[in-house]
Amino acid sequence: IFAVQNLFAYLEEQAREEIRQAQKIHQDLKKKKEKVSKEMMEAEREANRIFVLYEMTREITKTLSQEEAFYIFKSKLRENVVFEDCLWLAPDSKELETLKTGDESFIFLLNNEKEVLGHLFFKGVAASDKDKVMILSHQFALALRRVILYQKIERIAIHDNLTNVYTRRYVLERFEEELRRCLKYGKR
Repeated sequence: IFAVQNLFAYLEEQAREEIRQAQKIHQDLKKKKEKVSKEMMEAEREANRIFVLYEMTREITKTLSQEEAFYIFKSKLRENVVFEDCLWLAPDSKELETLKTGDESFIFLLNNEKEVLGHLFFKGVAASDKDKVMILSHQFALALRRVILYQKIERIAIHDNLTNVYTRRYVLERFEEELRRCLKYGKR
């Protein structure tokens, strides 16, 4: 009987040890699952941030107007960040001197390699959102550069470089457009 009791105690101790090892493995797996879950959430947030940048850039680049690009930028920004006001100011704007910057307001310089394109003034932006605003503002600056470049190329395409007069091709195209309009509305 004593031998059976010892055997039973020995088996019982082995079973308890196996249970402890299984619980430890379970705890380790639970921690790994939490870690993976956190990493997935972080990856999802990062993917969402990148998608926002992509969407905003895609929308802004659809237009060739600076004002329309700013309107799209402001509306996309409002979808992702809470702010009180956002102004787009010309490079030489006198209003820059009157604007006050502080904890919740700041001015972002829009420039390319050689010149200042303007300024963005933000008011009522939380400190936690400033990085996001800066990134989105850089995207707007890129889009603004693209619009300005397109306008310069368009100007070069329709003006003679030497005389600064419209090119013959442009004048003929415009003449044909006006002629069609006159015929359409019965004007002579």
